[in-house]
Amino acid sequence: MPGIVQIAFGLFLIVHGLIHVSWIAPRPKDAEDYPFDLSRSPINERMGKPIEPETLALLGRTAATVAVVAFTLAGLGVLGVPVLSGIWRVCAIVGAFTSLDVTTMFWHRWFVAAPILDVLIMIAAFAGWPVA
Repeated sequence: MPGIVQIAFGLFLIVHGLIHVSWIAPRPKDAEDYPFDLSRSPINERMGKPIEPETLALLGRTAATVAVVAFTLAGLGVLGVPVLSGIWRVCAIVGAFTSLDVTTMFWHRWFVAAPILDVLIMIAAFAGWPVA
């Protein structure tokens, strides 16, 4: 039976992953400063030969989907789901790396905490904390 810290961490991973659904969902029509915008990338705009907008959006949606799935599997693994409890660290690292990638590529000022959380998730996974 998982302890309270393990339950909280597992739920945090799932919720953190589900936030990435915002990259996949359609942009609200009334949103002026919408942070989950796949049509603009500060990094892409500075490149000598930028990636086409359609390709960039496809890469963003793919990375966001990987992050959602990986964090959900990691969270379920931390919560003790058989099979996933043995691979949750790999899932958490994949999710955090992919999240860091999409957040950096499509940076918005609202994402200040996101890279910190992703790095902390990677540290926790590499350190073996919490034990699932």
